[in-house]
Order: sequence, then structure tokens, then C-alpha cells
Amino acid sequence: MSIFKKLTQQQQSPATPPHQYAYKTRFALLGTVGAGKSTIASLMMLTTQTLSADYPDFYCRVLEGSSSVYQDISNLRDGHFPAKTTAYQQIATEAGLLMEWERKLGGFKVGMKSLQIPLVDLAGEDVQMFDAKYAKNIGSLGNVVHSAVENLKQYVRQCEGYIVVVKASRAKGIFPEGTQLESEDDKALSEDPDVNLVRMLDHIVDYKRQHRQAIHGIAVVVTAWDLLLPYAQNIGINLFRTGQNDMKDFMDTFFPSVSQAIKGSRLQNVKYFPMYVELDRDAEGNPKKWKDGSPKIKRKQSFGSQRQQVRDMRKPSYNEQGCIDLIEYLHGFAQ
Repeated sequence: MSIFKKLTQQQQSPATPPHQYAYKTRFALLGTVGAGKSTIASLMMLTTQTLSADYPDFYCRVLEGSSSVYQDISNLRDGHFPAKTTAYQQIATEAGLLMEWERKLGGFKVGMKSLQIPLVDLAGEDVQMFDAKYAKNIGSLGNVVHSAVENLKQYVRQCEGYIVVVKASRAKGIFPEGTQLESEDDKALSEDPDVNLVRMLDHIVDYKRQHRQAIHGIAVVVTAWDLLLPYAQNIGINLFRTGQNDMKDFMDTFFPSVSQAIKGSRLQNVKYFPMYVELDRDAEGNPKKWKDGSPKIKRKQSFGSQRQQVRDMRKPSYNEQGCIDLIEYLHGFAQ
């Protein structure tokens, strides 16, 4: 049932550090440099702004914390992707959502129910340190960086849930001879994003198993699907198609190690979400650029009433329903 209709009482977990608001499960975003972690976090929070405007009984505050998510949301609305997360910080960048629903009985308000979803967004360089082969040269970065990275790694290990960000446009195998639409930003990594992601995931799973700590859930978010869509359609895969196993086929084929690791580790409560942010393109189909060379995000095209068109004027074109589905999923761990 949708969380915008019913919400059960959450409980404070004694295992979590003290926060201003109670929560049960803290989620960390995992992915390599440029995979879209900050974009996903910002889009989720942008989506709650729309939900807050559309649902009279739904209230939400963005808890910016040590992040810059308010500016990131503003940038998205103006057609810019969020700035890259700074690497090797002593303190993890944590933001969150505090959501509340009115409880009604017989048409009368009888109270409020609330939940908090904290999100930890680390720079890709920090997350990549979970790959032992990548991290073997960490000593060359100096003692301060080494200490910061170890602190961040431990912080992420203590999270109860994870959002694994898979950039579809980096997948290998769709084109002949191993070519990719996009490559990993960090050349020190494997060319295959499947290798890099499974090493991170294996590290987390092994740590949790060794310390007898449960992973409450994993959301696998496949980003940049719009870039890969024309090529994937040629082989009959459409992640937005319902009633078929397109997502499973995509992961089993192009991210087989990640798919195998998730199944082999007997991880429960795993769900997949296709995502995209549509780029603004010229008549030839090439992405338009800002003066700094970054791609422009397309604004949402609204075909509803004049009022709806006004409400959509400052919204990017993205998979809004996918963000709602992801929020619904996370809610299940915050009760």
C-alpha cells in the first residue's frame, strides 16, 4: 500500500547514533565516480517537494545536514547537475528526509505519524576505497587522507541499508569488441563497472557477515538509462516495461557479477529502479552544453491544464515515478 495513504508507527533503533529525529535504517549511496549518486539523492528530495505540494496530508522537510542538497535541488531545477561531492572529508556528507502524514479517523485528524530517511553520499573516490585493489595505494595520499577514508569506510559499514548506483551507459557487452558508450571516470579502476561494483558490494557483505550485522535492504538504481535506451531496444530490453524480466536480464547479462553476488549472499529486500535525467538536445540530437562544458538538463514538458503547466515550469525532465517508487521502498525500512 502506498505510504501516501497509510503509515505505521516507527521505532527508535538502539543501535543507531543519536540524531535530532528518530530513524531505524540509515542508507548509504554506493557507486564509482560520476555514477550519479548526488543526482539520485537530490532528485528524491526534489520529488518530495512535488509530493508536498500535491498531497494536503503529506508534510516533508529536507534535512540538509552537512550536505549542499538545497543548492543541488536548485541547480537541477535550473538545468544543472549537482556539483561533484568533495572527496576525502573527515565527516560523511549526510542529508535526510523527515516525512509526516496526518492520521485521520472518520474524517477527523487524530494525530501525525512520521519517519526520517537519512542518506549518506560519499565521493566516488571514497567509495572506491572499498575495492582492495584500488585502495592498495592509499598510503601515497598521506596520513590525513588515509585517516579520513578509514573513518568514512567505517561509517558506511555501519549503515543498515545501501543504494547501489549502476550507470547503465558504462555497461560492457552491448557494443562489439568491448566498447562502451561511456567509461569509468577514474582510470585506476577496471574498465568494467561490474567488476568495480561487485568488489565494493563484496566488501560490505563480508564485513557485515563477519560482524554478524544484518543488511536490511539494497536498492539498485540504474542511472542514465535514457542514454542506453536506443541501443538496448535493439536487443529487446526496456527497463520500464512491466510484466517481463527486462531488469533481471539486463543485470544478469551486463552486470553478472553484481547479480550473482546479490543472489549468492542471500540478500533480502533487494529491489531495482531504472532512472534517468533527460538531456536537452539540439536538432541533430547532440546534448546542449553550458558555458563550462557541462550538459544541460531538459525541462519537463507539461501537456496538462494551464495550472499544471505553471506548476511544471521549473522542473527537470526525469523519471519522477521512479523516485516515488524508491521513496516508497525506503519507507518500508523506516517504520
